[in-house]
Amino acid sequence: MIEIKDKAKFDETVSAAIEQVAFTVEQDWMAKRWINAINKAAEMIEAQGEFMTFDEADNSLLIWNQESNQIYTANGVCQCRAFEQGYPCKHRAAYKLVKNYQSC
Repeated sequence: MIEIKDKAKFDETVSAAIEQVAFTVEQDWMAKRWINAINKAAEMIEAQGEFMTFDEADNSLLIWNQESNQIYTANGVCQCRAFEQGYPCKHRAAYKLVKNYQSC
């Protein structure tokens, strides 16, 4: 279960991720997609953190999607359609946010 105990710290983590996109992603359309994925991931973590688990052994985030009843494993790759089509996905963004939040 992912629990955000320090909302200010989590908000800083989200802001830092968005800033990083602004500095590292050259194509505007791709930057917008990453920022959208980060925002969706932040909402998902706050609203549905009880359906997520960080697996230290695999260095991955397990996410149960209630709508599709699928479990996604994110750690730089993902099994969702967005990733398969080469786009940023909220699952990979969530992995990075959780990892950064926990390491601070």
